[in-house]
Amino acid sequence: MGKVYQLLVIEDDEDVRDLLRSSLSEYTLLDLEIHAFANAEDGFSSCANNAYDLVITDFKLPGMNGMEFIKEFRKISNRPVPIIFLSGYFKDLDVSRNAKHFDDVMFLEKPFDVEKLFTRVAVLLLLDTIKIKSVQELQAKIK
Repeated sequence: MGKVYQLLVIEDDEDVRDLLRSSLSEYTLLDLEIHAFANAEDGFSSCANNAYDLVITDFKLPGMNGMEFIKEFRKISNRPVPIIFLSGYFKDLDVSRNAKHFDDVMFLEKPFDVEKLFTRVAVLLLLDTIKIKSVQELQAKIK
């Protein structure tokens, strides 16, 4: 068995959160462990006990919004974890302007196609894995 990828999902809409959890749990190309929360504060609290490989977050959340969460998350993370922003408001918000200073960010507009979600998850996780292996190989050569 290969690597088990840890995914953090933050979505305040229970139906969408359940769809994300069930769809990603059934995705067979990668071994995914999904940790889903209804708000950013609970998701942030879970970071103390989990090293996440990917974050999927709604942009508009009660309390701390998705952008604020990512800023705080990146302060405590030991590496730039890939992000997928979900929103039904991309046309109304200047999301891309605010988020483009982040590395490894993709956007998915609601309602979303599950296959597009799978593609983004796979691309971000596999690219991240390649980056980590490349850095480890370079570090080994330097030693």
